[in-house]
Amino acid sequence: MDVDPGLPIPCPGTVRPQMGTETRKTAKIEMILDYKSVTTDPKVAGRFARRLVDEAARLVPEKEWTVEDVRDVLSFAASGDDAAVPVLDARQYRKRLREEVARAERYKQTFSTMIVGVDGTDGGDEVYSSVLDALIERLRKTDMVFLYKRHLAIIMPHTAAPVLSTLVGRIRALIAAVAATEVEQVLIDATSFPSRDFASGQAFLEWADGKLKD
Repeated sequence: MDVDPGLPIPCPGTVRPQMGTETRKTAKIEMILDYKSVTTDPKVAGRFARRLVDEAARLVPEKEWTVEDVRDVLSFAASGDDAAVPVLDARQYRKRLREEVARAERYKQTFSTMIVGVDGTDGGDEVYSSVLDALIERLRKTDMVFLYKRHLAIIMPHTAAPVLSTLVGRIRALIAAVAATEVEQVLIDATSFPSRDFASGQAFLEWADGKLKD
């Protein structure tokens, strides 16, 4: 029998490699990852998100990635270079705070939150606007600002206590430089988690709720 010289000649006893169980699962997942499935099927969306996390871990191996981390990076990338710090509805604060607490407890990734209270007397609306502008000027695009009636709540991912302390000092100085603002009208409470100040994530959430009601 003639043999095409361009084809490899298998050695006697050679066995073709079989596709393992995990490989078959991966191939099956790849086949169903179409846009419609990813955007309409929660299970497929979850698989897609985990694939993104795996790829992020491969590209930046020194970090232990989560779905929330990937979401923050994508949000930051989509915002554009000139976009402002995201300013969100107050109702989202507690939800995002619970998410950050769960991530901190699971992965030991420190984050910080800051609650700024503005006295409603003597031009309170003007003071409120001035404080908001000052905060946005100093915060990173990955930080999030949440608006309350007389409070501003900020979540700062991947921000430890020493960085937070420096940031609070800078914001105080910036507020003092705003002509329309009396420093006495502005109260800033800031803390980080995990921290020795809080025995649990629930204790931290209760602290935040208490500050919002002050």
